[in-house]
Amino acid sequence: MRRLLLLSLLLCALEVEANQSWRIYRNSTKLEVKIAVHTSNCFRSGTSHNLFVEVGFLNDNNILIWKVTSSKISNDDLQRDMNVERVIDVPQGTIQRIEALCTSHAAYGRDKLSKYENCMINPNIVNMKLVYHSPFFELGAAWRLGDVSLSLAYDMADGQFGYNWIDFITHDNCDYDWADHSEIPSQHGHVLNFYLRIDHTTADKAEMWLPCRRFFLPGDFIAPTLISGRSGCPGFPRYRDN
Repeated sequence: MRRLLLLSLLLCALEVEANQSWRIYRNSTKLEVKIAVHTSNCFRSGTSHNLFVEVGFLNDNNILIWKVTSSKISNDDLQRDMNVERVIDVPQGTIQRIEALCTSHAAYGRDKLSKYENCMINPNIVNMKLVYHSPFFELGAAWRLGDVSLSLAYDMADGQFGYNWIDFITHDNCDYDWADHSEIPSQHGHVLNFYLRIDHTTADKAEMWLPCRRFFLPGDFIAPTLISGRSGCPGFPRYRDN
């Protein structure tokens, strides 16, 4: 009887393992997220503000599943036509939480592997958090992003690895898509958030969005409000085909 019970438990364990074979990143030992930010070449595109970049994944209901945040990018690196990179070495505990959240995201419906992989290695939102560092924040505050590129590199315990590269490209008309100082609140830290989102199902355009909130946390609902011109919330979409 005891042997039969042990055999049943073993078979159950094997069945669970087989049913979750699509969790190919669960043994990840390292995740490196590289962020490349290019300031536009438009006249006066530079800013006197500092910048933090948040990278994350939204589900189909616009709920933020996970995010990671870069170290500060100083205003010296955010001048006209300049490029700057930041690398996020994601801690092991955070990798495990991301994997668990993506597993839950993919657990229901068809094509679990595709949903899981998209969540793990296809971030579809970049939040740009401009923070002023001068009491004269109105001066030189406006900034125009040119584009953002992301690369994600996973190392797994079995020697396998996963890699992806994603480009977010803004509108190329210098009259649009400015992060203007008029959008910076006069309280709560003078922070301006705007974000870019890409649809991986078509992968033919990126959109710049200005949300009516100051920061994002996992589980947040990201309201679909779009930036138009130099200011405005809500606004209208601005697209550029890749």
